[in-house]
Amino acid sequence: MRNEHLSERVDLRSYALRLKKGAWLPLLCLLCGAVAGLLIYFLATTVFGPGRMYRAESKLYINFSPEMAQDAYPYYNDYTWRTLVTTDEILDGILAGMEERQFTIAEESDSMDMGSRVISASEIKETIYATLPSDIRLMVITFTNHDPIICNAVMEATDASLVAFGNNHKEFESIEIRAEDVAQIVTYTDRTAVAMIAGGVIGLLLGLFLLSAKELLQDAVFTPKEAQERYGLPVRGVLLKNENAAGETAALLRNDLRDAVCALKNDGTQTLGVVAAQDVTGIAEAERVTNCLGALLADCDAPGILPKKTPGTDQDALAALNGCDAVLLSVRAGKDEATLTERCIAALKNAGIPVAGMLLTDAEEAFMRAYYRLK
Repeated sequence: MRNEHLSERVDLRSYALRLKKGAWLPLLCLLCGAVAGLLIYFLATTVFGPGRMYRAESKLYINFSPEMAQDAYPYYNDYTWRTLVTTDEILDGILAGMEERQFTIAEESDSMDMGSRVISASEIKETIYATLPSDIRLMVITFTNHDPIICNAVMEATDASLVAFGNNHKEFESIEIRAEDVAQIVTYTDRTAVAMIAGGVIGLLLGLFLLSAKELLQDAVFTPKEAQERYGLPVRGVLLKNENAAGETAALLRNDLRDAVCALKNDGTQTLGVVAAQDVTGIAEAERVTNCLGALLADCDAPGILPKKTPGTDQDALAALNGCDAVLLSVRAGKDEATLTERCIAALKNAGIPVAGMLLTDAEEAFMRAYYRLK
């Protein structure tokens, strides 16, 4: 008997069939992953995401003075304008324009608590962003805020302040307003599908990992080859879960079992005790298996078959087994009963009771048919 389950060779055919049978798990994980991805995306972008923002935009044309070209050189880059629009000279004009539009200029710490018609200088600075995209004479200013009314008001006040700035400095002939686009809600690319696909892929991979690990690590045996590899005992045959199953698979397995049990009598076994590893109380499973064998072997010369208690269930269990020439150990296919089976085999060997082999019971007909590639 071998206890080192993790060092056993894997029956790849059996393993592949079990993975196929458990394919629902990765698919379920894929679905759950897609739903989780959708939920996380919704929470990140809607529930806990940034608030709704609005953006306005204005375009101004800068007419530089030809006579002051040398002095105007610092105004040829957008960094200068980005800094300039938040300096006191232009900011004071913006603040004055906001007051003309019925806004109250508040201290920095009060602006967030005094209503939509209250604004601070720092909030105005954060709202404005100036750039010269390509032409040094065309300035584009964007205004971003959570309130569209503030966006529009800051845009109008800023444009008016810049026009006044152009009139007051000799480097310019004028600064003209070319366009003012009122505030519109800022829209973001909808990545719901991407989030669902990513979640589904992660869920699928997790499901495949869990299914593979489950099938690799479980103690159950599904085929005679696995049972013999696990416990080091010959497997005399297989009983299907459906005792009345018809077809090539059922007929082949019945014939193999009949021949194997009858061969035991030819080897000198007159009385064969049936022990079920899972019968820790009573002998219900052993009796069921014995009845199945009795019906199967009714028309052939087979040893006498008797149901027996599992060693250790009571004081008389081993004594009763001593009256048998050998024991046939019944193990259910697909059940995690390795510990019980190993304990039973160890008890039988310690008592010196011959073990004729194992009988794999409750096997799925479809599984065995696919395993042996039968019809």
